[in-house]
Amino acid sequence: MRCFPLYFLAAAAPVLAQPVIAQLQNNYSYTLPGLPNYGIAEGCIFIVKGAGLASGSTPLQTSYPLPTTLLGTSVSVTVNGVTTIPILYYVLPTQIAAILPSATPVGTGTITVTNNGQSSAAAPIQVVRSNFGILTDYGTGSGFAAAFDAAFPAASPYLGLASSANPGDVLTLWGSGVGPDPGNPDETVPQTPNNLQNSVPIEVDIGGVPATILYAGRSIYPGLDQINVTVPSNVSPGCHVSLVVRSGTYVSNFTTIEVAQSGRACSDVNVAYTPSQLDVLTAKSTINVGVVGIGRAMAGGKITNGVDASFISYPLEEFLTQAQSPSYGSCLIVPDVPTPPYLNAGTALRVTGPGAVPGTISRDAAGIYEGGLATDFIPASGGSFTFSNGSGGPDVGALSGASIAIPAPVTWTNMNSISTVTRSQGLSVTWSGGSSSIYVRITGSSSAADGSSSANFECSAPVGAGQFTIPASILLSMPPSSDGQLTVYSYTLPSSFTAPGLDAAFVVGEINPAITVSYR
Repeated sequence: MRCFPLYFLAAAAPVLAQPVIAQLQNNYSYTLPGLPNYGIAEGCIFIVKGAGLASGSTPLQTSYPLPTTLLGTSVSVTVNGVTTIPILYYVLPTQIAAILPSATPVGTGTITVTNNGQSSAAAPIQVVRSNFGILTDYGTGSGFAAAFDAAFPAASPYLGLASSANPGDVLTLWGSGVGPDPGNPDETVPQTPNNLQNSVPIEVDIGGVPATILYAGRSIYPGLDQINVTVPSNVSPGCHVSLVVRSGTYVSNFTTIEVAQSGRACSDVNVAYTPSQLDVLTAKSTINVGVVGIGRAMAGGKITNGVDASFISYPLEEFLTQAQSPSYGSCLIVPDVPTPPYLNAGTALRVTGPGAVPGTISRDAAGIYEGGLATDFIPASGGSFTFSNGSGGPDVGALSGASIAIPAPVTWTNMNSISTVTRSQGLSVTWSGGSSSIYVRITGSSSAADGSSSANFECSAPVGAGQFTIPASILLSMPPSSDGQLTVYSYTLPSSFTAPGLDAAFVVGEINPAITVSYR
């Protein structure tokens, strides 16, 4: 499924006497206020969410000039004493899509919505020079980028699992927020393409490697930008290669693209879902997934062994969001995924393995199977484990082939030398040892001191690499924090199993030392 460059879902809502502004976001990235990479760029298409914003719903405006008033609704922005009037693409009672004029000054100001003479309270708006939002396949701000490859036949120009990019291919990215365009002062009419890369600080990283930018500026559509970029020759291939756009300290939403070293079919060894599986699963509207995990956590001198399992029914778009594990050499900001209903696979999960008597993990009130086990349940040298649920439950039947072999883990060699993470710089992590049946998964988390924002990231690397540098683009997306976390996992390659009622299922094992760090 591919999205048009601008889209919306109309929904009826009662008209309020006074409009209420709840939130402003880039129309493509959906970056939340409070995060360090938040800001609405000059000339950007953005959305206003709230209530009572319009007395009805309009379709997407496609005739020109675009209006500044629709159904009696208009928007006003004031920054540093200068007031501009955003251009409207559509209005709904709960959402407005508009273009912030390039003439709007950079800084913190206010935005007001007026609905047929009733004006909202002034809400804050943070205007920045450049902050790109990337259009994604399913229009959620995460997952696969809707990237166009000029090397493909015109009938199928977009990247896909069987139509991956190759190093050296030129891609076109769609979105908004490259920055202001003085050459197109009337943003209500079709624009003249204008390369802005020399006037705004734009960088595109593919798989953590800076890519050559050929064009970064307006498309012919008002507010809609395009970036043409060459896939680097030294990028690590995979089906979930990270793609991010950076403008100084502002970082876009993190997306992925498909890259094959040769041919057009991508592949990964560390991702739970193969391309052929994804092709089958994405034809469904709902996907039932089972994940069983066993691991040893080491933090603050304390060692804890545990098992957890969840059986979840995902709507398609939420499944695609949670299924995004980065390919080797890539990192992603991990989006929050709403927890859909848990499936019932029976009252308990039984675990057998070396080093201890078998353990039983009960299903809790929320529907999750989770519990700690004896600290010696996973021997230091690893071991094999099997999971069963008897005859199953009303939603999920008996597990078949649910087992995992956990080998000896890697040693995180520079763990004791890391206490502070400088967000504007990359951070190198090193390790030694390990087995070919595991890979290294590096994660981090931080939350703002006032609780206004939080973020998590995940990176993947093969054991044999011995080191990985977390790019600055990832770290700049993390809120500053004095008690963040950094973890280096020895993560087993996923092991699939089956059960009646599940569309996909796998077991993973992990051994992880975690440390507390400051993100500065």
